[in-house]
Amino acid sequence: MNKSLPAAAELIEHLLTHAKGDSVSYKNYIEGVLKERSNNKMNKDFILHVALANYGKYGNNSPFTDILQENEMRKLNPDDLMGLIKDLGSYKHSIFYYGNSGMDEAETIITKYHILPATPKDLPKGTEYPESNFASKQVFFVDYDMVQVNFSGCG
Repeated sequence: MNKSLPAAAELIEHLLTHAKGDSVSYKNYIEGVLKERSNNKMNKDFILHVALANYGKYGNNSPFTDILQENEMRKLNPDDLMGLIKDLGSYKHSIFYYGNSGMDEAETIITKYHILPATPKDLPKGTEYPESNFASKQVFFVDYDMVQVNFSGCG
């Protein structure tokens, strides 16, 4: 594994800097996302343990609801998305290495292939999702047609 570190570092840098958009693959990706979303709407475990859990924790504004809608995904250009990937290295970032090489050896290999800009850009501010502050205990219900009742507790 250690002997393949230089080749792996070179490969990942090549992939990140030479990524090319593929409209057919992107359309297939969108269809897969839409199919997964449709399936999730019929999955009682997903509804309870993901959707309702996010609503209970964050309310209406949550990581669960902060997604691109179908029309927004279809408007995106795969080449523009690849441009965003290529630009990742221009931002301040950290690299984590787990392996048998010592720190000096790993750093030498990584710096050989991972060229940093003279002045990396600051990361854009991420979206914060404040947790809901419920003053009293609340019970949330989901109207789902099924024979049994499922319960899930939080907090």
